[in-house]
Amino acid sequence: MAPRFEPPLDVAKIVPLGQQDWSAGLNLLLSDLPETARQQRIASILAAASQPPQFFAGLLGVLRAERLAGVIWVELLAGRCAAVWSPRLAAGEPAETAQMLLATAGDLCRAAGCRIAQALPATSTEAAIFIAGDFQRLAELCYLFWASNSACPDKSLDVLADCVQFHAYDDARAGEFAQVVQQTYSGTLDCPAFSGLRPIDEVLESYRAGGAIDPQHWLLALEGQQIVGCLILADYPAHDQFELVYMGLLPAARGRSLGRSLVAHAQRMTQRARRARITLSVDSQNHPAAATYAERGFTECDRRPIYFRLFEPPGDVPSDVTSPH
Repeated sequence: MAPRFEPPLDVAKIVPLGQQDWSAGLNLLLSDLPETARQQRIASILAAASQPPQFFAGLLGVLRAERLAGVIWVELLAGRCAAVWSPRLAAGEPAETAQMLLATAGDLCRAAGCRIAQALPATSTEAAIFIAGDFQRLAELCYLFWASNSACPDKSLDVLADCVQFHAYDDARAGEFAQVVQQTYSGTLDCPAFSGLRPIDEVLESYRAGGAIDPQHWLLALEGQQIVGCLILADYPAHDQFELVYMGLLPAARGRSLGRSLVAHAQRMTQRARRARITLSVDSQNHPAAATYAERGFTECDRRPIYFRLFEPPGDVPSDVTSPH
């Protein structure tokens, strides 16, 4: 267990920031960004906040002599999951304050019933803070995008996508859909250390929380009459993009280039919706998937290590691979 850091006598107890302090907290949290980019990001976060008091319930600050000395944000997500932002400190603040903030963030996750917390530190210094706070390195994520006005490589989208048929999700097939998603996790190369950490209902709940919900974007893939995999997309109209949330093939369907057809269908849907781009993340060690995305014209725009922490034993539950935002 990470050591507990008690606040110095002149530091007030860590508390959730009130609405009047949200902007100041976000300014400090994003202080590594240039001023213009920082203000744009803050405006975007504030505009996207749904049910703001709950949305910012995990925005925690610590005060020293009435001054905001540090901040951390725990985004409580669907599916008993949380995203923990790297703690940020005011100039001259001792490093122990970051550990104090992270310990409090862990307490909040546990109290909220989270099973897993995820973090995407940007530097080795930030990573060290999370390691000291009982987080484990999971993988390195590559962030990719494809612009919908790009020339399509290889075969046309329609020819390649039509190699597979797609059935949209409906409530009558909810159980079948969940079973297919679960089966695609078998032998996955995408963040395999996540295998077995969450039951499938929590996984699907977290998938549903991303973007505009549309059953037409939750698809079973069939080759003839045989189900071969699934494709889940999320629509973000405000950002003019789709996200490829999850794509998976059943073990028996792998090795026949069907993944290209699923990706091509996602690209076709992006164009038909007149979105500017489609984005995704993939484990850097998932070489077959990375090769498929490269073949379909995706470009890498960033890569980050992802760390995670468990707050209860995973138990005997189905395998899970998630995509963190």
